[in-house]
Amino acid sequence: MRGNDAFVRGFTLVELLVALGISALVAALAYAGIGSAIGASAGMQQEVRQLAYLQRALNIIEEDLGQAVPRAIVDAYGNDQPAFRGGRYQDVLLEFTRGGVANPQQLARSDLQRVRYVLKDGVLWRQWWTALDRADANGTPQSAVLLEGVENLQLGFLAPPAEGAAPADYYSLATSAALWDNAWTSARLAPGLAAPLPLAVNLQFTLADFGEVQRVVELP
Repeated sequence: MRGNDAFVRGFTLVELLVALGISALVAALAYAGIGSAIGASAGMQQEVRQLAYLQRALNIIEEDLGQAVPRAIVDAYGNDQPAFRGGRYQDVLLEFTRGGVANPQQLARSDLQRVRYVLKDGVLWRQWWTALDRADANGTPQSAVLLEGVENLQLGFLAPPAEGAAPADYYSLATSAALWDNAWTSARLAPGLAAPLPLAVNLQFTLADFGEVQRVVELP
């Protein structure tokens, strides 16, 4: 019976400590791996959300510009404002009249809307008015945050062909930086008549999380 003592006496304290140490090391490595995986997953989800915000903002801008119309307005101070104005005017980047505004409740209002885009403290805002020719009572626009983390936003405006000139090839024009203006104003030329809209708008974003992003939007 003495020969079987080695099988029934159990583990020594040293062996238990070694086993516990190995278990603790394996658990620590496993925890570190799980933590890294969770962190990577959270970071990826954040990037996906930011990309979705960016795509949403670009879609809204493209939809607005795609509905631009040459309709000048009178502002809350009684001053004429051009149908389309683009470039950096203090915090305002773009302001123009757009059509195609849905009216599901069949309210007594126009299907036109005045919109503008404002960049302030790294936040891009979309603002709009429910009336085009405004009185003091409705001179303040409604606002919504469109995109955050915007470090810079440069605009370019492609002029349409001169009157009497051969139709321009938009895609060949778009490749020539010399043909893009950094500001545009469709001022009223005569009652009921406005200067033409640009042929296209080039938006170049510098974003904190994505770097340089460019989108060229063709106008109607």
